[in-house]
Amino acid sequence: VTPGDKVALLGPNSLEYVVAFWAVLRLNAVACPLSTRWPETMVHDTACRIGITLLIQLTGAANMNIGDTTVIPSAKLFGKAGSATVTTHRVHLNQPVSIVFTSGSSGLPKAALHSLGNHIAGAEGVNKRLRFTAGDSWLLSLPLYHVGGLAILFRAALAGATVAIPEQKQSIVEAVRALDVSHLSLVPTQLRRLLRDADAAHSIGKQVKAILMGGAPLPERLVREVQEYALPLVNSYGLTEMTATVTCTSLNSEAGDLSTCGRPLAGRELRIVEGEVHVRGDTLFAGYVENDSVRCPLRNGWFPTGDMGELDADGNLRIHGRRDNMFISGGENIHPETIEAALLQLPDVTEAVVVRRPDKEYGHRPVAFVRLEPSAELEPDRLRAELRDRLPGFMVPDEILPWPKDTPIGMKIDRPRWQELADKLLSWTD
Repeated sequence: VTPGDKVALLGPNSLEYVVAFWAVLRLNAVACPLSTRWPETMVHDTACRIGITLLIQLTGAANMNIGDTTVIPSAKLFGKAGSATVTTHRVHLNQPVSIVFTSGSSGLPKAALHSLGNHIAGAEGVNKRLRFTAGDSWLLSLPLYHVGGLAILFRAALAGATVAIPEQKQSIVEAVRALDVSHLSLVPTQLRRLLRDADAAHSIGKQVKAILMGGAPLPERLVREVQEYALPLVNSYGLTEMTATVTCTSLNSEAGDLSTCGRPLAGRELRIVEGEVHVRGDTLFAGYVENDSVRCPLRNGWFPTGDMGELDADGNLRIHGRRDNMFISGGENIHPETIEAALLQLPDVTEAVVVRRPDKEYGHRPVAFVRLEPSAELEPDRLRAELRDRLPGFMVPDEILPWPKDTPIGMKIDRPRWQELADKLLSWTD
């Protein structure tokens, strides 16, 4: 491995993964964490597209044959114990250190290139807002192929704190208790699972200092439940291109504040242009990698996120949805996120995704997939009736479909995948 080489890492979270990541950086190479959900063809195409020279196959990863790219099982790297003298290793802040792939909410994943300075600035802002210091411990509860997972490593390194790595099958509750965790990052689905155990929720509320929420909107119903358990929730807004968190609420926020994404952290700037969130700052990535080039699509020095939002009177950010998710039905603009938020207010609904279907009269109409509590049964007519009390009639989905079995939980909604599934299912009924 030579300086500047792109080294892919593939596998579940583990101590081995963390060590391999820092080792790649120490070689002045660029670490490229890959999703464990990608099929072999996608890994192969990505390796060719961005020029990966080596793939480290960590314990627990599927075997991959990706053409000319060298694949090394981690057992060959970690098989022998040894000792080494620890020496200072200087790295320039502008040096590229990682490529993180966007989750593909509106297309194929893009390869976002980050510098060491991006990661350090990202960690500084969050550590200060959440009072994460030496002696604290942050649970590695997000996958390292997401920027939110990598961010935990840099926050701990900068603070002189601990990264708590759970066992593969260990629940969030078990890990928090066993590893003496003070901070953790969750997506709403993880939080819902935690709240199913009232005793566990109470004990975690007494133990942890901060729970950083992200990855998806935080439903109002979930916020109300959190207040009952005195969980130190912090809501946030972030994106891969800004090296994770851009804004977040403060510790001890009231329910009203948690309905927003808070204010910008140190080193970040934010503005609203024609309803769209634009960002810049020390955490802004270098650009998207494609073959040997790096492209950063800025507008007058600002990065247009594609997220629609507004700032309230106190400077708190509210996100309304994605510009590219909107569709028109009978002349009315429909943002799927608005319907999803309403669905998540209904009893027993734990997850919801809304996409569109063609309609001869209206152009397009919304359809929804919903995941329910295990004890609940899907009653589409009842759900649609309840939605009519919360939404204009044109926003009520024509169809409410059951959540597919064995669907993995993602940091973001992969809308192209859900759209494809809806098209397939509904074509059978047309």
